[in-house]
Amino acid sequence: RLLLALLLLLLIFAALFGILVADVGALGRLAERAASAPTAATGYAIAGGLIAIGLLVLAAYLWVRFGISFAAIFVDDYGAAASLGRSWRLVRDHWWRVAGIVFVATILIWILAIACSSIVHVLIVDVLMRGHAAARNVALVVTSIGNVLTMPLATAVELSIYLDLRLRREGADLAARVA
Repeated sequence: RLLLALLLLLLIFAALFGILVADVGALGRLAERAASAPTAATGYAIAGGLIAIGLLVLAAYLWVRFGISFAAIFVDDYGAAASLGRSWRLVRDHWWRVAGIVFVATILIWILAIACSSIVHVLIVDVLMRGHAAARNVALVVTSIGNVLTMPLATAVELSIYLDLRLRREGADLAARVA
């Protein structure tokens, strides 16, 4: 189930990425034409840029709407397609709140990961192993360990969002209080 959900999400985002890359490549060709014939090519370049921005907005929208599908697989034992539908239904009417939480959590996790890797890099490469050929490899291994320690935070945020939305949508907490 997890593999199928991952493949479905990967297919959706690969299609969007492919369209975006093709659009950016077309923008490059249009920019070359704009230098020689600025009137028509400039309009096409602007239209292509707007399409690229629209595709990025669509990708962000879909990322948030489908973002908690893995939690649905693990918590409620849904299948791949059912978990995507569950994520879509739960995020409805809460998109901006979920997007804000995901954005802030992602920034904080990145800051934590970058801070850990920077400290490790400075200590190992620049201070402890100055001049050794293996210094970069050791720093890479230690940085990877740091990433392994910080990345579960993203899963915890996803799980928290899923459980919060499930409680808000279904009122399971109220049913538990009544019983």
